[in-house]
Amino acid sequence: MSEHIKKPLIIIGCPRSGTTLLFTILSQSKELFSLYRESWNVYREGYKQGLLNQDAEDDVIHESAATKELIELFRAEFHKYSVNNEALAFWTANHYRFRLISAHLPVPNPLAPILKGVNAMAKNYDYRLLEKTPRNCFRVGFMNKIFPDAKFVFISRDGKSNISSLIEGWKRNAGRIKHQRYPEINIDFNFNNFDYAKWEYVLPPGWKDFNGKSLEETCAHQWVQSNHYAVEGLNQISQDRVIKIKYEDLTANGGEVVKEICDFAEIDYSEEVKKYAEKPPVVSTGFMDKPREDKWKKNEKAIRSLMPIIEPMMEKLGYTDALAPNK
Repeated sequence: MSEHIKKPLIIIGCPRSGTTLLFTILSQSKELFSLYRESWNVYREGYKQGLLNQDAEDDVIHESAATKELIELFRAEFHKYSVNNEALAFWTANHYRFRLISAHLPVPNPLAPILKGVNAMAKNYDYRLLEKTPRNCFRVGFMNKIFPDAKFVFISRDGKSNISSLIEGWKRNAGRIKHQRYPEINIDFNFNNFDYAKWEYVLPPGWKDFNGKSLEETCAHQWVQSNHYAVEGLNQISQDRVIKIKYEDLTANGGEVVKEICDFAEIDYSEEVKKYAEKPPVVSTGFMDKPREDKWKKNEKAIRSLMPIIEPMMEKLGYTDALAPNK
């Protein structure tokens, strides 16, 4: 049945770069099915069945890992979970996740096996899939092997703002209950300026080198490496299947940017999508705090000290204007 997935649209981007915002807008399309959450459960199944390396030290998964068996598993799992309605996605998931309680206190869903089975059997037609998982920055070639007809949307964000958002995200989530992570964190990791509770966001190669260093240095490493692997991976794919946008353009000119993405993806720029594109919702921020260009200045001193580390990637992504001392 998983052969019914055609031309998936895969969003690639560093955590806190606007991937959730872009996903929220595009998921309004009646033409796109999705999990309505990140695909950690699909990857977890791969690890549990021993088809992915459980001893891996970072989030990188190479194209060579996509064996025939693993490809079949991934496509089948996406097929079982993907729906075209967010409320239905809540009921289809293996666990209920109540936002007002905590997204990290999942309640087991006894109906999940039945609902997944019915959902898979009912979708006996070709459909489009929308996928958004920041760890896929390190798995572009792998995802391309799973879905060789996929189209990719790469979203980037000014490093100063992106890193500041990562810092705030780490702090906000510090008290959350730990959950099992694949691959696992198997060392006693600590920062020199932040009480560590659990690892947040992506696990890039070289992360262990930041044990004992500052939170902002670790976040800068996450941003640099996420974009490095994303750019390098996407460069290996036919460029007619890749579109690149900036978070700043999405928030300033949402309608124009999203219409361009819809044309690229060969889906209708519908009234539902247009409504969200022209008036973007506030997502993934503490207390629904709206985005502002100067929000990063809350961590300005720390981020200014990181400029030698992030400048090369800023230039590579086309943020040369943002490198001015007063910006």
